[in-house]
Amino acid sequence: MNPSMTRTLAFVATALVSTALAFTSNQLTKPAKLADGDEYGRDFNPDFTDAGKATSMRVVSFDEATAASKMFTVQNAGGWKIPSYHNYPADGKDQLAKAAASVIGLKRGSLATRRKTEHERYGVIDPLDEENPATKGRGTRITISEKETALADFIVGNKVEGEDEKRYVRKFGEDKVYRVSARFDVSTKFSDWAETDLLKVSGFDIVRLRGSRPKINDADEYEGDDVVELAKEKPSDSWKLTGLDEAAEELKSDDINAMVTTLDDLRLVGVRPRPAFDGRPILNADLKVELPKELLSNPQVRSEVVKVLRADLGEKGFRVGQDEEGQTQIVSREGELTAGTKDGVAYKLTFGSVFSGTEQEIETGANEETKAEGKDKKKDASKELLDDQKKSRYLIVRVNFDESLLGNPPIEPTKPTPPPGVEAPADPKEDGDKKDPADKNEDAPKKNAEKKEDSGKKDPSDSEKTKADEEKSADSKKNSDDPAEANGEDTVATEKKADKKAEPKDDPKPEEKKPATEKNDDTEKKDTEKKDTEKKDTEKKDDAATDKPKADAADAKKEEAKPDEPKKDLKAEYFEALKRYDAEKGRFTAETAAHAAKIESGKQKVKELNDRFADWYYVISNDSFDKLRLSRAVLIKPKDKPADKDKTEAEKKDDGQPAEKPDADKNPEADKKEDTDKKEVDNPAEKSKEEKSKEEKSKEEKAEKKEEKPADDK
Repeated sequence: MNPSMTRTLAFVATALVSTALAFTSNQLTKPAKLADGDEYGRDFNPDFTDAGKATSMRVVSFDEATAASKMFTVQNAGGWKIPSYHNYPADGKDQLAKAAASVIGLKRGSLATRRKTEHERYGVIDPLDEENPATKGRGTRITISEKETALADFIVGNKVEGEDEKRYVRKFGEDKVYRVSARFDVSTKFSDWAETDLLKVSGFDIVRLRGSRPKINDADEYEGDDVVELAKEKPSDSWKLTGLDEAAEELKSDDINAMVTTLDDLRLVGVRPRPAFDGRPILNADLKVELPKELLSNPQVRSEVVKVLRADLGEKGFRVGQDEEGQTQIVSREGELTAGTKDGVAYKLTFGSVFSGTEQEIETGANEETKAEGKDKKKDASKELLDDQKKSRYLIVRVNFDESLLGNPPIEPTKPTPPPGVEAPADPKEDGDKKDPADKNEDAPKKNAEKKEDSGKKDPSDSEKTKADEEKSADSKKNSDDPAEANGEDTVATEKKADKKAEPKDDPKPEEKKPATEKNDDTEKKDTEKKDTEKKDTEKKDDAATDKPKADAADAKKEEAKPDEPKKDLKAEYFEALKRYDAEKGRFTAETAAHAAKIESGKQKVKELNDRFADWYYVISNDSFDKLRLSRAVLIKPKDKPADKDKTEAEKKDDGQPAEKPDADKNPEADKKEDTDKKEVDNPAEKSKEEKSKEEKSKEEKAEKKEEKPADDK
């Protein structure tokens, strides 16, 4: 045989052997086919397609620190409630729809294991499995049901290494674990399911705050209440404190705003049911004992009710007392806070005692239940440290309607009264007041005729009298003095007129007009003195005679110049007032309806809120409580004094401000002169008289000089 052929056959044989070995190896290492077939990509719950079918959800988690499971349940049983939280209403019921939607269509990914022994490794042990002693590797079990039928029930484990979007998941009742791409929108927090906005009030709407705290002495005796009240008329106004000394004190606006903000956003962190007897609540919304009479009429039952009530309230820092009417009421050492809104709703918050606990203990009171079951139980060594404890405080809330918070009710306007001779218009609503149209038509001609007679006919004698009066007034105007005199003001012009009138009387006789050279000095002196005396007497008489006539003339002139006041049209004024009344009446009707609607709305809101608050103690954070402490010492501070008031005169000088002159440096003569000038300005009549006297003196001096000149020449 050819050597090359032998070599070729050897290569072919080797290739066949290699292929056979590869095929055999592949078959030996291939995974075994599962008995139930390949389920990759299939739904976990193919029958669950409608989230609206879900009526309950249960989420169970496990706390490795306490080695205890935590269960959260929400269900629709006569309304959505949270059984794990004392059947508190689940106001966040939309959370169930979210949780159900995240589960619908959940598909299986690649298989991680089908061995039960590896469940701890992937964290998918059932948290409710009591047969398994393991405290690690337990997952979160989610069960969504329609009544008693489970629509989805699976356990969510650890995250897949290197893939944060994937979790290990196994269906309850199966051992196989799959890698699943999903985000489970399932919350077990109480705050996500309950309405945590406790009061549902807007801080802007709060217009009144009243804090009351009992004063207890060292002997544990009650000594009245320490009361602080803040109020404002409108939401936009500033707060005012009753009894504030505005001259020396002012409010701390920041602290008040922080208090209002806390009320606006007061958060609920836990709930407890109020005490009940034989399944019935003992206290109503007003904190009054409310049980059937047949029960309270039995002394033994009544004693048991009081015992249960006192014990339950005492644990939470409340006491049973009586009001002025002898009715049972709840009081607390920590006091109360009342917040009133512009809608008439007054929230009354009664604060209880403080306590510490874990989140679950605060939410549900788990520590209280443990104490009730037995104090001899050993505490778990893995109990959370005190550093993780949070301080909280009990709270009772009730609501009243206060109409005074709505402001003053509308005031009905007063209907105007018709003047004499004017008939009020008929009210269309009253048939008896309606007037027959025929009567109106009969009255119209009469009224028109009367008007024509009054306006058209005039007495001729009246017109003649009017003409005569006009002529007289014209003559009187011609003969009257200057307007300035009529106003009682003496001027230079009037003095000149008076001098001209007086000259003819003082003119010398013909024989007296001789030259001065013919007279001797004694005669001239006597004549001059005589003339001066006569002139002064004449002026005095003229002044006395003219003062009264001038004033009378001025008054007469004023009366003539003053136009006659137009007569009031009483009828027109009445109908104008009637129009205003109709408009005000319309506004009053609308405002009254709006006010009544506010009252009705406020009362309805109070009822809804009391129905919500009636059965519960609430738990709030102690930080919120501290911000709601309303006391005078916290809310006021001394008022800062202006710096300028504290400056001395020397400091004012240094600042460049002129200091006031001392009284000793003042010039009395200057002050006197200033007073005189003021008088002259204030009294123009006095000023004119002084000017007149000065002018008279100057005239006399000129006359004397003229008379003395001829004598000097002689």
